[in-house]
Amino acid sequence: MSAHHRIARWFGMSLGAGLLGVTSVLTGISPASANTTRANSDAFSFSRTYALPDLAVCVKYALTATITYNAVRYGPSASGYTDYRVNDIYVRSVRLTTTQVRYDSVSHACTSTGVKWSKMEVSQGWAGYSCSFNPSIIASLPWSIGLSFWPSCASRNQASFDSLYDTAALAGPSETQAPAGTIHYGNQQVAFQPSGNPPPTTGPCYGAHVRQHTYMPGNDVQIDHPAVRACLTPLW
Repeated sequence: MSAHHRIARWFGMSLGAGLLGVTSVLTGISPASANTTRANSDAFSFSRTYALPDLAVCVKYALTATITYNAVRYGPSASGYTDYRVNDIYVRSVRLTTTQVRYDSVSHACTSTGVKWSKMEVSQGWAGYSCSFNPSIIASLPWSIGLSFWPSCASRNQASFDSLYDTAALAGPSETQAPAGTIHYGNQQVAFQPSGNPPPTTGPCYGAHVRQHTYMPGNDVQIDHPAVRACLTPLW
């Protein structure tokens, strides 16, 4: 009889329902033109492995992406304050690889030997990482935008991409999502502070959530991976 195994683990802050539109209020100088604008590009890489000894299987994923944006500095103003913002924020070059390999009960380690499966469903979603951060989202095809599951907060608005692998010829150890298109987040204020203070070194934190459901002979495994955090590190 087929056994159904579900692993749902998550960490981090409680997340709230996603909303279209920028929820943070941008206050500050708001001049007609910026004093400085500097292009930034932050690369992110995440991976996770679950060993399932009772099934003799290890389930893995590796996710990479680049977030490009402009770090914009307004000021100092006549009152001695500087406004720091990040604009034109794009998630690009997203690549997600999911892998199922054999678990060795003798060495208690994951091997490199692929596990046979008949169908695999993989999805990834991108949003603000915390429940209080719900940036506006615009996505180009093949990404879609809508409410879907997010760890610790039921569902929220996010940019998502889903894949279904159900061809016997594809039933190897790994499959890779590499969707074209971009995810565009709304502009964000990072700091509004006295001009004598050092510029901020961290910006807003975005998040990604991966789900995978693998159907294998006699078993199926569904894993809701914890959301991962991608925090911007602007250079001004």
